[in-house]
Amino acid sequence: MSGIGATLNIAKGAIAAQQYGINVTGNNIANVNNASYSRQVLPHTNNITVQYGGLLFGTGVDTENIKQYSDQLLENRVMDQKSAMSLYE
Repeated sequence: MSGIGATLNIAKGAIAAQQYGINVTGNNIANVNNASYSRQVLPHTNNITVQYGGLLFGTGVDTENIKQYSDQLLENRVMDQKSAMSLYE
C-alpha cells in the first residue's frame, strides 16, 4: 500500500488507538470514587518502520495490553490492618 491509502490507513489506526485510550481514561474517571478500583493505563507503541527508496517511513501506532497500577504502600498498609483486625477478633 502506498500513497494516500497508506496515509489513511495510518490515520485510521491512530484514531482507533486514541479512541481506546479515551475509553480507558473514561473508565478511570468513572471509577474515581470506587475504593477497590486501581488506575489503568494504556501504553502506545509504534509499529514497524518500512524502508522505501532509502528512506524510513513509520507505519503508525498500536496499543499494548491495559496495565493496572496501584499504590503498593497503601496496599501493604491495608493488608497489615486486615491482619491486625483478624488478630483482635
